[in-house]
Amino acid sequence: MITIKNLYKNYKKIEALRGLSVTIPKGSVYGLLGPNGSGKTTTLGLITKILKPDTGSITILGKDIKEYYTVSDKIGALLQDTDLYVHRTVYDNLKYFAKLDHVSEGRVNEVLQMVKMESKKDAKYGTLSHGQKKLIQFCQAMLKDPELLILDEPTAGFDPKNILLMTNIISSFKGKTILLTSNHLDIVKKVCSHVAIINNGKIGYEGKINSKANLEKLYMKIVK
Repeated sequence: MITIKNLYKNYKKIEALRGLSVTIPKGSVYGLLGPNGSGKTTTLGLITKILKPDTGSITILGKDIKEYYTVSDKIGALLQDTDLYVHRTVYDNLKYFAKLDHVSEGRVNEVLQMVKMESKKDAKYGTLSHGQKKLIQFCQAMLKDPELLILDEPTAGFDPKNILLMTNIISSFKGKTILLTSNHLDIVKKVCSHVAIINNGKIGYEGKINSKANLEKLYMKIVK
């Protein structure tokens, strides 16, 4: 689904990625782990073509990253610093993005039901709590019912109720490929089939994972 080879990305004198290579299999729930500043968010920015690599290659859904917009209708993304129009209602925001994505308006109610936010559809987006806003941002990512879903820290800032809601939603998906970043290793063990651990801009570990794995020990071994 996604193949990254020998990816480098610098911000002036800061080396964010230093030869990162990783393969995300089709149908996997793939956790990209690592300490703050390790390159996780940069990697997602490159995959979604928000950023441009210095060197290296990315293939996504069988297309070179330069052809990203030929497959973008099959990709949904929730990235850091995503925001919607604060003075519009939740419903109007999602209706607007549904139109941009050539999705029927009926899909708006479907995604709101998915995150149990139907009661907030007439609320101004700017009046919502941080956790509620993030759920609506997730709704936007889901409007196209994407084959590939990219989630940057999808449970960050959530209360326990919404963490459980999000993990249940992710676990319920069938046939989708999901790439997510997270610092919550217990959540990763619940939802992910594969993980890669980044340290200093490189992959230190890549492989399958299950709920019985000692992910904490493996993580600390890589990032120490």
